[in-house]
Amino acid sequence: MLTRDDVAGLYIALFQRAPSKSELDTWYNDVVANNRDLADTAETMLQAAQLAVNGFGLQDLYPQYANVDPSNPESVREIISTVYETLFNKTYQEDPQGVDSWVDLVVSGQQSLGEAIAGITYIGEGIATKPDEYRPYFATDDDFNKAYVAAKAYEAKKDAALEVADTIENVKVDKDTLQKMQEIIEDVKDETDLDEVKNIADYLKDIVEDPNTVSSNDLNDQNSSQIQNNLSDDTYNDAYGYNFDTDAWPSIMMELQMLPVEGRVELVNLMKEAVDKYLSLAQANVPVTQEYLEQWAALDNEFEHKRADIYQKHGLPYFIEESVADESFLNLDPNIQRTYFQLEKDYLPKLKQELQYVDPMNVDSFYTLFKLEDEMTESQDKLTSGVGPTYIPEDNYYDFDNTQNSMDNYYNDQISYGDLATADNNALDNDLTTTTQTDNYNANAMSALEDMMASYYAQGGAYCDNIIASKLTSTLSQDQLVSLAKDIQNYVFTSPYFQDGQITYDEYQPIANDMIQIYNKYGIDLMDLASDCYAIM
Repeated sequence: MLTRDDVAGLYIALFQRAPSKSELDTWYNDVVANNRDLADTAETMLQAAQLAVNGFGLQDLYPQYANVDPSNPESVREIISTVYETLFNKTYQEDPQGVDSWVDLVVSGQQSLGEAIAGITYIGEGIATKPDEYRPYFATDDDFNKAYVAAKAYEAKKDAALEVADTIENVKVDKDTLQKMQEIIEDVKDETDLDEVKNIADYLKDIVEDPNTVSSNDLNDQNSSQIQNNLSDDTYNDAYGYNFDTDAWPSIMMELQMLPVEGRVELVNLMKEAVDKYLSLAQANVPVTQEYLEQWAALDNEFEHKRADIYQKHGLPYFIEESVADESFLNLDPNIQRTYFQLEKDYLPKLKQELQYVDPMNVDSFYTLFKLEDEMTESQDKLTSGVGPTYIPEDNYYDFDNTQNSMDNYYNDQISYGDLATADNNALDNDLTTTTQTDNYNANAMSALEDMMASYYAQGGAYCDNIIASKLTSTLSQDQLVSLAKDIQNYVFTSPYFQDGQITYDEYQPIANDMIQIYNKYGIDLMDLASDCYAIM
């Protein structure tokens, strides 16, 4: 099993810099979750590097990752020579034969780039820790001594990188910041330099970190204590009001965690494109007409479809909810209409700026972006009492059978709370039987159950204003969340209960039992989650 030291070493070899704590944790957790070896980890890092470099305009800093082609000797040589120089302090001009021997292995298909990089780092570690075994492979003592000094420096830099990660939580993704992260360990020669590295990291902490990024660990701690306190209250509104950190961010964070890094890069690029289009439309000096509102709806739907493409490309379910123009917006006072779009003009440039600092490898870095979006939406909703240029008709909401919402069909059903509690393994009995047994309440109960089941399919259990999402993200790793979502997706695609496009009441009990078994695989008591969910309804 690889160690954090190994991961830090790959970071130095590939990027010539120390990772932040969030970056190191992300990669180490990925190694553990997927049981990756050094070569597999290097290959995965290479893929992420290509996406990040091209997604964030870092081609000047890392030109070798701008257009990687393992079949092209020049492309491979550029990467190998950088790693080679980092570990052995030898340029391509100084040792073309050594570099090209690795290049040939990759271009010929005998090794992947990740395997070659892992091999180089393995040799570097061997020279530093087992010098007598490697000395015979060098033509002269001078050649060996130079390699030995460089290899020892590389080992010291790994220790220095861990010191940096203990100090710097996260980093902004721009050229100047990443160069500073390179400079922290650039001159490290041996262990005596570690104190200086620590001092430099302390000094640079406030410069390189994004002060608006919130740690997921801090949020999970906050959510856990807040949820426990609030669940004792009678109603959700009394307990919470609305708070982005507890009511929205947990499910956003879980959704992002389920997307692989490549998908997050694609999502960020899509959001950049969408912000530009929304801003252009908001700044258009035209009357607010039906046609203008339809242009807003068209942008909403374009974004929705492209986002769905990203999710489905990476094996995650996503159900499109199409918007239409809201004619009631035309009835608002013109001053309110102008103020609404002025909020768009005020916030969209902030969102555009914040997108430059989002790091797809660090889910926490998305926090400020979505927080800003939430602030804009909340301000607009307060202004117009929730009326906007567009809305999603009830018929377009995602329902569990992915057809028109059919909850009206339940209003005449005679479904007792006792039966529903039994179907849920008796766990909800106390909550449900205390409510007056009217048809309307029965319909609401069925609606709640249906929505909860829909959320299992779409988001792996994120429902009840993110209480479930908060618990899952604080309990399961990113890889487990993805696996859970895929297990649920596979179940829905293969279970006979879902093949006819309708879910009957009698089918809820076996579906619930199957869901319980799926969650049990991950050590999650689904009924405990569900009872917490119902307790605040």
